[in-house]
Formats: sequence, C-alpha cells, structure tokens
Amino acid sequence: MSAPADAGTLTRIPGTALYTPPGRETWVFLLWDAAGAKDTLPLRDTWADRGTPQRPGWYVFLRAVPAAAHAPELEAALRGDGGLPAPSATGWAWSAWASGPGAELRGRVAVRPDEASDPVVAEDAPVAFPKGVTEFGFAAGLRVASTRDGAGEVDGLVVARPALPDEPWVGIRLPLAGPLAGCIVFGALLESTVSGEHSRKQAADVRLDPLRPFDPARTRTTPTGAEYLLVAEGDGKYRLEPYPPA
Repeated sequence: MSAPADAGTLTRIPGTALYTPPGRETWVFLLWDAAGAKDTLPLRDTWADRGTPQRPGWYVFLRAVPAAAHAPELEAALRGDGGLPAPSATGWAWSAWASGPGAELRGRVAVRPDEASDPVVAEDAPVAFPKGVTEFGFAAGLRVASTRDGAGEVDGLVVARPALPDEPWVGIRLPLAGPLAGCIVFGALLESTVSGEHSRKQAADVRLDPLRPFDPARTRTTPTGAEYLLVAEGDGKYRLEPYPPA
C-alpha cells in the first residue's frame, strides 16, 4: 500500500492518467501525456505561471470522483469526441459525467501562453447553467495565474485583467482546495437603478458551481453590506466611489 500523499502531491488512479488531489475535493487532473504517467505527480508540475507547465493537462471538476473500476471510462470520455482537446497549457473543465462514452462538459476553458509567455484564456469560453440561473463565461485573453497556500503550494487559479503590474490581482477565483473547490468565485456589484449620472450599487460575493447550480452552499450571491456610487465620467468611462462618502 502506497504512503499517503502530501498536500502538494496528486495520486494516480491505477490504470489511467487521471490523478486525484490529497483532500476530499471532487476533481481529477487529466495528464495528457499518458505514456509518462507515474503513481504520483507533484501538483506544481501541472501549472506554470510563465510558459508551459512540465506536465500539462486538464483540471476536471466532477460531481464525484469515480471508483477505480470506472475511471478508465471517464478518461476515455474526456479524451473522446466532444471531450477535451490536446492542451498547450493546463486548462480546466466541468464534467457531469456519470457513465458511458460522453464527457457531458458544462464548460471547458483552454489556456495558452501568450507572446510574453503568460498563461491566458485561449478563446471565449461560455459556461453552461440552466436557463434562468445565470449566464457566465471567460473571455479570451484574460490572464491566468495560480494562487498559493501558506506553504507555497498551488491551491487554485485566479483569472483577471490586471490594471497595473504592481497592483495585486482582483479577479475570478477558481479554488482547487477546500470546500469551494470547483466553484467560480468573485466579487460583484448588484444591478441597480440609475439616477442621472449616478447609480448606487451594493457589493456582493458570488459563487457559482456549474455542476450544482441549485445547491445554495455552492451557487449563491451574498450581499456584503458595502455600497458604492458608480459615476459616469463621459466617453464610456466610469468611476467607483465609496457610499456614503468618507
């Protein structure tokens, strides 16, 4: 029996090139080069904040990780028609696969290195939600980087269009660890009425799970209590001010 993996190590499902995280998160990493599959895989090798990772593939979020006996079916579905393409850098996807040949993708986000070797969303990537729940997608060209835990291990991704090189990113987060693994997490301003050139908006924390769109613990919008004033400056430009003013 193999030793338990540490927080930065993925464990191979025997007979496949699918790897599971060390926690209870319901996702697998599909190592694209199946010929190079070993029993364990350092998570850090699956992602690179510059260029191409050592072991590119796909983070695939699932409703449940399949038992070893059924994992080859999942891998075949992910690699088959209607599944995932060969990656130029590691991307991510949501699959509602239960059994059979179809991958049942609810969304896939391909990533490629740009001219500066920074990972970016390769093409517009809509994410499927039931009608009336929400509409969401990742725009081509958005930058992608890893987030890290206290030990420096990859624990998620952040997708953003950074304003200035020296400013910290604020953007769309995709946790790989913890209770929100597989959710799309971001801050937003709620819809509001417009009064002249101003609109008073309430801030909210948003989490979306394409695989559990009706689970209130996984898909919900929670007002934070903070408010802002959206002010039109002309020429299609706007600015945000705290409300009430300091």
